[in-house]
Amino acid sequence: MRGGQQPIGLWMLHHADLCAADGALEAVLEMAAGLVAAGVVARVGLCNVTVPLLGRAAAAHARGAGPRVAAVQNEFSPWTRAAEAVRPAGAPKGSLKGTLPYCHQHGIVFMPYGFLGRATV
Repeated sequence: MRGGQQPIGLWMLHHADLCAADGALEAVLEMAAGLVAAGVVARVGLCNVTVPLLGRAAAAHARGAGPRVAAVQNEFSPWTRAAEAVRPAGAPKGSLKGTLPYCHQHGIVFMPYGFLGRATV
């Protein structure tokens, strides 16, 4: 708690896929690390993120240049189940495949969106 205020429990960077350019994700994570260090934010999460971007976020954290990613929010429903599939070698880098197993393996909370098929059900 800082100045009598509680920190934001989970700050999400939505459309992290738009930060795929070299250094862009790392710059945002470095800023987020400052918010965590200042006690403004408790945890950081990423939305619409790929496994390669999660790897870059983990590398930034290991270098002390970013916070640990605590949560991932990607689309997951009976119609869009790419998140649970293992990303095959050679799959497009923009693929959301394999994010669920990656999160499970690294202790990251996976928060699905669109789980009712974006109002299909």
